[in-house]
Amino acid sequence: MKIFENPISSNQRNDIEVSNFHWFLYNSFDLTELNLETQEKSSHELTTLKDHIDESTCACLLPDSKLFCYGGTNEWLNFIDFSFIIDKNYNTQILPPGIPSLGNFATYHQDFIYIFGPFSVDRFDLAKRKWEKIIQTPESYNWCSCISFNDYILVTGYDTKDIFALDLLIFSFSWLYFTLELHRTKIFCKSESEVYLIDFSGKIFQSDKNNIFNWNIIGDCKPSILKTHGYKVSYKNCWYFSLGSKLLKFDLDKKTINDTTFKVPHRVHEIREELSYSKVFI
Repeated sequence: MKIFENPISSNQRNDIEVSNFHWFLYNSFDLTELNLETQEKSSHELTTLKDHIDESTCACLLPDSKLFCYGGTNEWLNFIDFSFIIDKNYNTQILPPGIPSLGNFATYHQDFIYIFGPFSVDRFDLAKRKWEKIIQTPESYNWCSCISFNDYILVTGYDTKDIFALDLLIFSFSWLYFTLELHRTKIFCKSESEVYLIDFSGKIFQSDKNNIFNWNIIGDCKPSILKTHGYKVSYKNCWYFSLGSKLLKFDLDKKTINDTTFKVPHRVHEIREELSYSKVFI
């Protein structure tokens, strides 16, 4: 493993942008959709699914308004490897089983989906419809966040203090030389030329322009002990993601993070929120 030393080239285009945020309803075939422009909600029954979906199933945006969906639970802490794609007409295509996941983010890069599991990096080849195991992770990841930037994927997690960059050209990890707080949710976002890290110990970090080696603290956020769901979207220079049952918005212009007025029903998160707060106040 090497320490990351050199700035990366500036050939990055921004993530796929959509105007809708999605979540799943527990033990159903229903996908709920929130229009971020009109603030209207709608529900769509995924009738072509053979198995019920779970509110902890994660999603990753693909081109052509498709959703790559993966993971979830079929009972308390029993992670599943269910994977499927939803197209813009709400039809589904069942995929081969992938890596069991709960809360972990995935990222799309050049016709592949990358998911960081507890011990390895797996990717799904969209052209071949095939899973591949790429490399072991330098640490054990749970509730991790990742994001692609040029030919790298940055990753960190709830259970780690470190940030690593996976070089997609040689499949080697580099360590970014600064540390975070343990047992805190951390979320990656990006613009065309910078990467942002929201660390819910209370700090917001920004990389230098086209350089994931240098970072600065640029602001504060409200500390939280809650965990995030593995899904985020970019729309009108803002990033949206859920924290517990809250839908949050990170504004790239103002460099601030705020609650929205919407709740994301999530049975697993609600149970864990109660347990977490009980531990805090006992």
